[in-house]
Amino acid sequence: MGIITNLFSIKNTGKHIIFSFGKLKLRVNFKRTFGFLNKLWIPFIQVKPNKIVFSNYAGKSYGCNSKYIAEEILNQNLPYDIVWLVSDVEKEKEHFPKQIRLVHYHSFAAFKELASAKVWVNNTRKNYFWECGLVKKNNQLYIQTWHGSLGIKKMEGDILNEDSNWRRWSKVDSKNIDYILSNSKFDDEHYKAGFWYDGPIVRTGHPRNDVFFKNEDEKQLIKDRVYSALNIQKDAKIILYVPTFRDDGDVSCYDIDVEKFTAEMNKKFGGNCVFVTRLHPNVSPEKCALINNENVVNANSYPDIQELLAASEFVVSDYSSCMFDFMLMTKPVFIYATDIDKYNTDRGFYYPLESTPFPIAVNNNELLENVLNFDKEAYIKKVEKFLIDFDCTDDGQASKNVVKIIKKFIDEDVKYYE
Repeated sequence: MGIITNLFSIKNTGKHIIFSFGKLKLRVNFKRTFGFLNKLWIPFIQVKPNKIVFSNYAGKSYGCNSKYIAEEILNQNLPYDIVWLVSDVEKEKEHFPKQIRLVHYHSFAAFKELASAKVWVNNTRKNYFWECGLVKKNNQLYIQTWHGSLGIKKMEGDILNEDSNWRRWSKVDSKNIDYILSNSKFDDEHYKAGFWYDGPIVRTGHPRNDVFFKNEDEKQLIKDRVYSALNIQKDAKIILYVPTFRDDGDVSCYDIDVEKFTAEMNKKFGGNCVFVTRLHPNVSPEKCALINNENVVNANSYPDIQELLAASEFVVSDYSSCMFDFMLMTKPVFIYATDIDKYNTDRGFYYPLESTPFPIAVNNNELLENVLNFDKEAYIKKVEKFLIDFDCTDDGQASKNVVKIIKKFIDEDVKYYE
C-alpha cells in the first residue's frame, strides 16, 4: 500500500485534476469532468417543495437583495428550509440568522442543495454552476434580482467581448431565469437589451432598497448597529465613499484628499463628519492605499452595504449604482471621478453622468467647490425629477412582492405574478 501511495497521487488545482503515476501524469479538466458527472445524477434528485437556495455575489456574505427577501420570509414565519451558499462558512456564520443553513459555495453539497431546491434566488450569474454541469428542472423557479438600480455603467452583453467564456455561460444562465426583478422602466429596457433575456421582467422594486423606507425606530436600530460595528461616535455624521471597480483593476483614481474634503464637509454641514470607505467586492483592499489612511474608517468587512447607506448622511462615489439607491432618501451625493473619459471608453455609460442630480468633480479642487456651493433645495428637486423621469417604483414593498411570487410557486406550483 505504501508503494502504491508513493507512486500514485491526485491533485486538484481548481482548473484541473492531475493524476500522477510515478513520472506519468494525466491532466483532466476539472469543470468538464465535474460537469459530466453532475449531469448524470442531478436530474434524478427529487425537488423538496419548501427549500430555497440563496446566494450573494458568488459566495459573499449576508447582503443585497437576497438578504432582504430572506428577512421577509423569516418575518412572515414561513416554513421554508433556507440555504445560503457562501465561500467561507466559518467566517460568515456570525452574520446570518440561525434559521439559515450555510453551505460552501464551491462544494459538491452546493450542487446537491441546488438540485433539490424549489426556488433559487441570486443577485449575480450562476455561471460557475452551469459550467460545472448544473441542470434546472421544470418544477424549479429561478429568480434573478441583479445588484443595481438605475445604474449608469454598461453591463453584461453591452460590454463583454463576443468570444468571452463569461458571455457563453451568461446566455445559458439567462435561458434558465424565470423572473428578473426591476424597479423602473430603465431596468426593464436594459435587462432586455443587455441580458440576452426575453422572459418576464417583474416590477417588484428592489428588495435591498426597502431599508430606506423603514420606520424611524427601525432606522435607528440599523444606525446603532453600524456605528457600533465601526466604532463611530453616536454624534458623528458618516461620509460613505463607495467607488466602483475598474475592469483593469486600477485604483489610482481613488485619490480623494480625505483630510481637506472632511474639513470642508464639517464647515458646510456642521457636526463631526467621519470618512468611511467601502470598496466594491471586485477590488482587493490590499491594493488600495486609502484603506490604510488613519483618517479613514474601513467598512469592507461590514456585510451589508445597504445598512451602511441607511446609516450615512452623505455619499461620495464615481459610477456605482449604490448612489442611485442612496438618492431615495434625498440625501447629498457627490461624484468624484477623475477618469470619466477613460471609463466611458473602456466600459461606457448608458446616459451622460451630467444628467444625474449629483454635482460632478474630476479633481479634488472641484470636489471642494461642489461642497461649498451645494444647494440642498435645488438638489432635492433634481432628485425628485430624476426618479419621475426614470419611473422608479421603489416604495419599501419589494421584499413582500417577491415573497408573494415565491409563496405562490411553492404553494401552487404556479409561475405567475400579478
